Amino acid sequence: MSDALNATGRPILYSMCNWGQDHPWDWAQTIANSWRMSGDVYDSFDRPDARCPCETYECSLPGFHCSVMNILNKAAPVLNKAQPGAWNDLDMLEVGNSGMTDDEYITHFSMWFVPHHFLRQISSTSYSKHITGPSPKAP
Repeated sequence: MSDALNATGRPILYSMCNWGQDHPWDWAQTIANSWRMSGDVYDSFDRPDARCPCETYECSLPGFHCSVMNILNKAAPVLNKAQPGAWNDLDMLEVGNSGMTDDEYITHFSMWFVPHHFLRQISSTSYSKHITGPSPKAP
């Protein structure tokens, strides 16, 4: 997919999703701009849910219905795998969906920024072409 996107000659942000299976933080920087590193988030700050069985990033079943804190705990050990133009994706923001307090939403929003701070350092030429080779000349 990365090769096909790069072949278009256009700057495209490639977000890969395998929910953290196969440890994408160890290899996805070579083919994508971002990669999901956990199961799906739901609107809970720290409520455990059996559908999200793993507590660490070393997990063969990432699950779904993962709380914000569950995902943050999984993300912490792999944050250093990010680089300009390539970062861990902690899933979507749940802010405003009524499952957390205002303080929890503020924390959720703030903590989701941490692995994405490299977003400020990229331009359209940093998208998938940055990772797989130089950008082709514009026509």
